[in-house]
Amino acid sequence: MPIHCIAIWGTDLLRWKFPKNPWFGYHNGMDISLEPGTPLLAVADAKVIHKGSAGCLVGNFIWLHFEPAATELPIRIFARYQHLDEPSPIYIGDQVRAGDHIGFAGATGTTGGHFGTFGYSHLHLVLYTVPDAEVTPFRNNLKPRRLNYFDSMTLYVDKS
Repeated sequence: MPIHCIAIWGTDLLRWKFPKNPWFGYHNGMDISLEPGTPLLAVADAKVIHKGSAGCLVGNFIWLHFEPAATELPIRIFARYQHLDEPSPIYIGDQVRAGDHIGFAGATGTTGGHFGTFGYSHLHLVLYTVPDAEVTPFRNNLKPRRLNYFDSMTLYVDKS
């Protein structure tokens, strides 16, 4: 089923500093403009490792862990889907399959400020890699801080 997407914003378009962001310091993902309530799907088989709500600029989020076999890449990938309309109904520890529904697009974390009264309905998708699977949820992020940003579009590169 095609999804009407108004715009996509990547990290190269929005390299601005957060004055007190010790984590990554720039817009660290891809924004996909979506109508509120658009179903969000897992991009690969994964395990739910963290979820919650974190207020301004984050809103409702869910973290998925993709093993190398799920992406056909030789690395582990951790993905944060953010600005979900409601907290995801999926539980930490659950396994999801590629294409499974994990939540709905929304504007949580974006109301007020330069987004205006109603916020900006979109999916903020960010992917990270780390040498091993040892990560610890911390607020809306994962530790260790040595996580490396991973371009979302790499998942769609021909691996043959």
